[in-house]
Amino acid sequence: MWFYNILSVVIAIIVAIAALYLLFRLFVLKQGNEKVILLPKRATNFQVSDRNFESITLFCDIPFVNKGRQLGTIMDLFPTSIVARGTF
Repeated sequence: MWFYNILSVVIAIIVAIAALYLLFRLFVLKQGNEKVILLPKRATNFQVSDRNFESITLFCDIPFVNKGRQLGTIMDLFPTSIVARGTF
């Protein structure tokens, strides 16, 4: 008899975990994703930020908008080779 009680508890735990997993998947599906769109036609001209004998640093502003339903970060735009190691 105790075997069936333990088995029913184990099955109840498995069913609860499966239900929570399905609820989580539905939440993620509803949440959507960010869709960051760069606006290169509205970019500013390059300007010199720093200059010395070994290097020159240029910068410009490129505006972007998020058309998706989820909040995105600017980190999503950069390839991983550009992002510093401490951010992973």
